[in-house]
Amino acid sequence: LRARTPGSDRIAIIIPYLGSLLPPYFQLFAFAASGSADLVDFLIVVSDETKNLPNYDPTLPSNVKIVNVGGLEEMAKLHARVALVNEDGSDRDNLTSMDPPSLIQTLTRQLEKHPYQLVEFKPAYGHIFRDFLEGYSHWGYADLDMIFGDLAEWISSDELDDFDITTYSHGDQASVYLRGQFTIHKNNVLVNNVWRACEHLSKLDERYGEGKKYRFESAEGCYSYAVLQRDDIRVKYAVKAMTDFNKADPAQEHGIMLAERRGGGLVLYKASEMDKSGSVFRSMDPEDLYSGRARGVDLYRDVGDMEPVFAFKEVDKELPNRGRGCMFWAPTTYQRDICVLDVDASHTIKLIGGKLYKQKWEKFKFPEGVVSAPFFHFQEWKRKYRVSQFAGLGGGRGGQRKFILMTEGLAAFGAGGKMDLEKLEEEKVMWPTHNKPRYPLPPNLYCSSFESVRADNDGKKTVHCVDYISWFDQEKTEILQWPRSPVGTTLGTTTLSIVVDLPDLSESGAVSKERLKSAMDSIKNWRNKPVILAIHVKENVSKSALLSLLHANGLNEIDEILCAVVRTAKYNRKR
Repeated sequence: LRARTPGSDRIAIIIPYLGSLLPPYFQLFAFAASGSADLVDFLIVVSDETKNLPNYDPTLPSNVKIVNVGGLEEMAKLHARVALVNEDGSDRDNLTSMDPPSLIQTLTRQLEKHPYQLVEFKPAYGHIFRDFLEGYSHWGYADLDMIFGDLAEWISSDELDDFDITTYSHGDQASVYLRGQFTIHKNNVLVNNVWRACEHLSKLDERYGEGKKYRFESAEGCYSYAVLQRDDIRVKYAVKAMTDFNKADPAQEHGIMLAERRGGGLVLYKASEMDKSGSVFRSMDPEDLYSGRARGVDLYRDVGDMEPVFAFKEVDKELPNRGRGCMFWAPTTYQRDICVLDVDASHTIKLIGGKLYKQKWEKFKFPEGVVSAPFFHFQEWKRKYRVSQFAGLGGGRGGQRKFILMTEGLAAFGAGGKMDLEKLEEEKVMWPTHNKPRYPLPPNLYCSSFESVRADNDGKKTVHCVDYISWFDQEKTEILQWPRSPVGTTLGTTTLSIVVDLPDLSESGAVSKERLKSAMDSIKNWRNKPVILAIHVKENVSKSALLSLLHANGLNEIDEILCAVVRTAKYNRKR
């Protein structure tokens, strides 16, 4: 790796965000971002004061900076710079369709109605936020639905020095586009104004002045096309990302570990096919991943000769997928340049002198076949991520913090490892390790009951945990049925999480029976993978009545199930 002089390179990743609440996974994003503090600052640009964000945690890492621009209109004013400010920073004086105040007012209304429109402006962030970029050698964009490892370990010297733009994909290299989830640019006038070829931005006044119905324009389409028309911009398209977008083999199906290193920084990696149970993966020391590689060898490097790459436009062939192209979200007018032939996930793509080339790449081989990456993009998993789902909050053994991501949420391993919905006192993390039968069970606390708490006079609410449970708390947890196989030999790293509220278990309780039947059907379809089925019932329900109902719905047909009664705080039906 390149020996970096402190301050010689510094990247600002800009993420504007509109909303009265930060996403429920923001704390996870911020913790993970801290692992890249040696090289990267994350500028989260918001339109309101942080005191008005009830789930904002002021104890953010030093490289995660909340930038308040002072209101939605100010946010719109910044983004209107694409039409109002020239390359040299002077005001544009030749607007044809609307004056500056009208454009700003229109954009304010658009952002209020369509906050997602912010992503259209990503290519122009170097221009829009130029006032925030002084002192940075590079700028880039990313998303909040991402978990970063240590970017300083992954961003190579050629990506900082030899290329003007670098983007990371998860392997869809036959589409040569700049990924919205992670693309970095050199911070200079030439690169910061490539986007001007995209008239939906540079002529924003005309777009709004025509009075047409708003139509979303992906930043990845026009911008990627505009870059491919340049012979004075060098671009690298590398295969480094992990994602859950691959339905055939989503990353979190393996389990994904985020672990602190003793010397600072984070390691992000997933279990391998060689470790189906995840036991080696969970016990692995993160120091074994990076420290063992030879000094000066990059985690990702290109090998062999470069070969030319041809787009569909150059060979005059019909676009793939029966003419629909390789990017269904971008207009086909761009795709004849973006879609290329004879390229796959084993190739790095490079744009040099206006020509595309491909080159084989290889990654550093980690122990036990695990796979590491600079980040995990969970664009699908976030739809299921809820702070009220069963997620491990703390506990475990060892001195470092480790978090394992599973389908149902986040589990923490290691002393001091916690995702605090509410501060956990250390004495709460207690269980009898001499209890041999329960010892293989996950050593986590789980949040079983939540309540909404008013944060301020505006009536905004936040969520706090009011009751924690553990498999090792015998006063609260009574195990009714064990799996037929020993616990720990068949449990993997992916878990289905189902929460069911059964208000009435009587013979006439049709609602409860229908809900339970639906849950049991889902468990059967999960085909022997681990499941957490949480059933909330009234306090006076007997264990025998509950077991009878479970068996009537097929519990006795499932071999690998651990059934327990857990006594928790009163269930809040309003949440």
